[in-house]
Amino acid sequence: MNNQASSATVMTAADIENLTQSAEAGNIEAQHQLGMVYANGNGVELNYSKAFLWIEKAASHNHPQSMRTLAWLYANGFGTDQNDEKAQQCCYKLAELGDAKDQYFLASLYQTGVYGMTADSKKMIHWYYQSAQQHYARAQYALAKIILKGVDIEANDEMAFQWLSLANLNGHKKAEEELRKLIQRLPADMIEAYKKRMTDSIESSIQQS
Repeated sequence: MNNQASSATVMTAADIENLTQSAEAGNIEAQHQLGMVYANGNGVELNYSKAFLWIEKAASHNHPQSMRTLAWLYANGFGTDQNDEKAQQCCYKLAELGDAKDQYFLASLYQTGVYGMTADSKKMIHWYYQSAQQHYARAQYALAKIILKGVDIEANDEMAFQWLSLANLNGHKKAEEELRKLIQRLPADMIEAYKKRMTDSIESSIQQS
C-alpha cells in the first residue's frame, strides 16, 4: 500500500513517537498518517492490524482518505476480516459526502459488481449523474456511453452528444473519439441543432446563477 502524504520521506523513531502522541490525543489527520505508516512499513515493521486500528479511528470522523483506505482494507481482508458489506458502506458514505471521484467509483461498483456489490442500473446511473454534474470527465463519458447503448436507460443521441461534448471539454480522450463517431453518423443540421440547444441551456444556467 502507498500513500504520498505518509511515505514521501522515511519516518524516524522520533517522527513516529510524535505522530503517535498526536494520534492518541485525537488528531484525525495524525491518526490517518499513523495508519498509513503501519500499512506501508515506513520506519516500522509493516503491521496491517495497527494500520486498520488507526485508519478506522480517522474514518469514523469522515476523513475521506481514511474511508477510502478502510474500504480497501475491508475488501482485501488486511488487518481485519474480509467484509464486502463494510467496504460497500465506506464507499456509499464517501459518495454521500459529495466528492465526484467517490461518486464515480460507487457508480462503477453498481455497474461492475466489485467489492461484492449487486449490480443495480438505477443506482449506477444516479451516481454517474451526480458525479457528471460536478464536471468529472470520466463520469460524463461513462454516462454518455450508457445512453448510447440504450440498455439501462433509453437511448438518446442528443443527451449523449451533450455529455460527450462536456467530457471532451474536460479532457477525456476517448470522449473525443466517441464524439467524432457520433457526429459522423448524424445529419449535420441535427448536430447544429444539438449544439445550439446545448449553448442556449448553458447560457440560461449562467444567467440564472
